[in-house]
Amino acid sequence: MLTADEFDMYEGSESFVRIFSLLIQDQYETWLFID
Repeated sequence: MLTADEFDMYEGSESFVRIFSLLIQDQYETWLFID
């Protein structure tokens, strides 16, 4: 079982990764449109 602190850290990093990949996806699409 994860402790509450570990769970918070996991949740935080998970949303960071999700936001980060969304940003990259946005950039990728703009680069495609520029091409």
